[in-house]
Amino acid sequence: MNDWYKRSWRRCIIDMHIGDSDDRYLSKLDVNRYVDMFRLNKVDSVIVIAQAMTGLCYYPTKYGEMHKTLNGRDILGEAIRSCREQNLNIVLYYTLIFDNWAFYNHPEWRIITADGKELDEKLFGRTKVVCPNNPEYRELVVKRVTEVASRYDFDGIRFDMTFWPHICYCKHCLDKYAGETGGEPPRVVDWQNPEWVRFQRTRERWINEFAQMATSLVRTIKPDVTVEHQSSTYTFSWKEGITSDFSKSSDLLEGDFYGGHAGGSFACKLFYNLSDHWPFCYETSSGVSLQDHMTIKSKALLETKVSMALANGGAFLFIDAIDPVGTFRHEVHATMGDIFKNTEKYLPYLGGELCQEAAIYFSTESKMTFDDNGKPVMKASGKSPHLDALMQTTGALIRHNIPFGVVTKKNIHDLSKYKVLILPNVLMMDDEECAGIRAYVKAGGKIYASKFTSLTTKDGNRLDNFMLSDVFGASYEGETAESFTYIGGIGNGSELLGGSTTEYPLSLYSSQLTVRASDDADILAKTVLPFVHPKEHRFIASILNHPPGNATDYDAAILNRYGQGLSLYMAGDLENSEFHEETFAGLIRFLAGEPFTVESNAPKPVELTTFHQPNRSRYIVNMLNFQDPMPNLPVYDINVRLRIMDRSIKSVLSITDGIELNFSATGGFAEFTVPKLETYQMIEVRY
Repeated sequence: MNDWYKRSWRRCIIDMHIGDSDDRYLSKLDVNRYVDMFRLNKVDSVIVIAQAMTGLCYYPTKYGEMHKTLNGRDILGEAIRSCREQNLNIVLYYTLIFDNWAFYNHPEWRIITADGKELDEKLFGRTKVVCPNNPEYRELVVKRVTEVASRYDFDGIRFDMTFWPHICYCKHCLDKYAGETGGEPPRVVDWQNPEWVRFQRTRERWINEFAQMATSLVRTIKPDVTVEHQSSTYTFSWKEGITSDFSKSSDLLEGDFYGGHAGGSFACKLFYNLSDHWPFCYETSSGVSLQDHMTIKSKALLETKVSMALANGGAFLFIDAIDPVGTFRHEVHATMGDIFKNTEKYLPYLGGELCQEAAIYFSTESKMTFDDNGKPVMKASGKSPHLDALMQTTGALIRHNIPFGVVTKKNIHDLSKYKVLILPNVLMMDDEECAGIRAYVKAGGKIYASKFTSLTTKDGNRLDNFMLSDVFGASYEGETAESFTYIGGIGNGSELLGGSTTEYPLSLYSSQLTVRASDDADILAKTVLPFVHPKEHRFIASILNHPPGNATDYDAAILNRYGQGLSLYMAGDLENSEFHEETFAGLIRFLAGEPFTVESNAPKPVELTTFHQPNRSRYIVNMLNFQDPMPNLPVYDINVRLRIMDRSIKSVLSITDGIELNFSATGGFAEFTVPKLETYQMIEVRY
């Protein structure tokens, strides 16, 4: 396979999702000016659009329609030749499912919703969608991909929009489901009904098979090129049907993200562990959103986003949008050129193994909520308490300087490297996952698990007890009727849980499961309920809130030794509370039982990541200052403590400032102080 990506850290795509209903559209497109933008922005790789979301092609095609304004001119071929002359890596862009031409020219290909109607074309604004199960649409994909892959010279291809835009009940989906299962897809959501869950698992498999069809086709024609499917959809809801298995259709992972620090850090660490090849690619638009053509992100924010990719070992891609007439915004590419130029000094220091000692477990089959049970498909939400807990957990670990990674089922048999595995309200699990976690704890691993974790199987069976009951030292009995509850520490648990007691407990804005600890487990806290049910409006204790008043005999925090390891089970999702994140971080440190590879007094907006490069006898410590709002205010005198074991440190060098830093080394740790951090610092610790 072509390994162009190993040398590519600065990438760009100029979106060209432009219609052809007006002669002015793309009338000023000049390929020379197009390539000029890449010289200006200093990228090393370019994504060139072969087919846009309009469904229009930028090359002469036998199948479908070419953009009319081009008058048969092969813009794709010209762009590839010109980019090659600039020694740029070339990745083709081809959109799947989101295809306006197919939607308007073949109404029979459209998605049919659960109420029997065509998917409302206004649902996605101007983008129109078709069903990936339609055999005629699939035939079109095969013909077009074969055409473009056979004709052009490129290093990789990126398929975009490979996901379910909606739950489809078209004739082809119904027939396919009936042929596979003998039944009809349910139209009511129920995550504790195996019939509904079977339909969802089938949808997930179908979209994976569709992606694999496109991937295999390209590999048959050009076995040396890389294939990617745009992957920001991992953090979308259940409706899109994307699970960890989706990564099998991509050689490397990339995706565009638009959130803040925690969301970006989560995505980078997910891609780091899920991608088959490195670097992964983190990307975002140069505009404040994809919907705003004119308003550009500040240079400070773009610089911070680029730095976040570097700090996590990833490449960075920025998305710009061509003007409808075919011109380009010089200032956007000049700004990115300045940013990329300033990062050139870091490139020789990238690579190595990320030091990730706490691991957040992301269950891609748990992106749903039991609260939707019984709702018609058309009214089901995209909410997920598991996703909410993932993001809050990520933020808490960043703000408390705990080095972490994000793992999925792909990593379930490779957990031994982690000091602590965090299972944040994992709503659905299977036997393989539970076996991997059980083996990890038995061999000495530590886990933090909360609420519904391991209570429901991935085929929709709510069990009488946790699948990991033996590991948790806990037995399930039910769930509180109250949606506002408390955790009251007892004995040694009081100190671990923020000094809480049953009289003055920690508040949770959610229910708790009612559980009992096993005889050998240690009970750290009890479930405490309000004086009266929060929905009671007449006989109240307090008119404005729900003060605690009823300490129960149910166990809210259970510490259990299993094999050589340790489990801390919480009956409520404490990790999902922004008000108790210091307590949560303290619990993770308690479970770890020893200092992490890197520790620091850095303030909450600063994240530290560390890469070990044993073949180069060094550690690379990255510091990212990601504040809101921008621009970042400088942070001074950040102390860093790096575990070096018995290694002898030769030097500590700020790559950012080009200066050596004073350090001390004792007891297996090196300590040094970074005098000033603006947005990004890279520190080389050589031994």
